[in-house]
Amino acid sequence: MNIPLESLVVLEDCELALKLLEQESDPRRFRLFWLAAVSALRSVGHVLYKVDAASSPAFGQAVNAAYRRWQQDREANKIFWLFIDDERNSVLKQADPGVYPLPNEVAIEPGLVYELDFDIFAPMIRGPWKGEDCRDVVAKAIKWWRCELSRVQNEAG
Repeated sequence: MNIPLESLVVLEDCELALKLLEQESDPRRFRLFWLAAVSALRSVGHVLYKVDAASSPAFGQAVNAAYRRWQQDREANKIFWLFIDDERNSVLKQADPGVYPLPNEVAIEPGLVYELDFDIFAPMIRGPWKGEDCRDVVAKAIKWWRCELSRVQNEAG
């Protein structure tokens, strides 16, 4: 059963937001595209659970099983919990992005200060991916979603 997923449409939005982040050199537009990327990344799961799961009983069961798996093994699914979910909450609920999108001096580690142009390197400033370019972390989250959506489809039959 190959059910068309609305969550895949949202995942394509994530990929577009990533492309825009990779090309952006204006700090305000970068911040807006970051908001779009992290919002869309979390939206994939909401659409999967609230829209796609209703497409068939088998698909609903596969989606519910996936959510249970993600909750039971948070370490294996830390990109969901510690980036997709946490960063969405930080950005949307506290206006506190975990990336530093302005050209400035940034202390990534004690005693190490770098002057960065964010369009070349925009590091995460907290969490397990601290110091990694934020666009690389978005790409990892997109890859995780692609794998998870494929797995759900396969489990639904």
